[in-house]
Amino acid sequence: MNGRQSIPLLQVLMPLFAPLAQVLLRVLLSIFHAQSRPQSITPVSEVTRVHLKENAVSCFTISSVQPIYPREARLAHIEGVVKLALLIADDGSIADLQAISGDPLLLDSAIKAVRQWRFSITRVVGHTVETEAPRSFTFRRIRRRNRIHRRPPYPSHISELGR
Repeated sequence: MNGRQSIPLLQVLMPLFAPLAQVLLRVLLSIFHAQSRPQSITPVSEVTRVHLKENAVSCFTISSVQPIYPREARLAHIEGVVKLALLIADDGSIADLQAISGDPLLLDSAIKAVRQWRFSITRVVGHTVETEAPRSFTFRRIRRRNRIHRRPPYPSHISELGR
């Protein structure tokens, strides 16, 4: 050799093609990523859920059954507020009903009545949705001031909060 050291061609060309190779690799990875389906750890729900306030529920009620004041509760002079959490299905029926608070004697009557309720179907941008809403009932005994004019026995009145 005439005193010159030979440099491999690959070592000379590598610094020139490295940025080009990186760009090409990124383009290929982005194409692969765009064509693959996104995988989620948690399943995505198809049903949208809307939260309503208590006074807005009556706007969507088609049919409702009022709770009956249980005889045992009246005889025991039990009064109070029953609070429920309603989940209205996309078909207008009650999908789930949870008792939040209230006396067990009064809760049972309120739950039996609300299970019979039907609501108009709520739609958001053309899609049906499930609706969550709280609902309260006040059970009060009727106190008669003048006992001379007795009325015949009838179920005690139930008044809904907010009305």
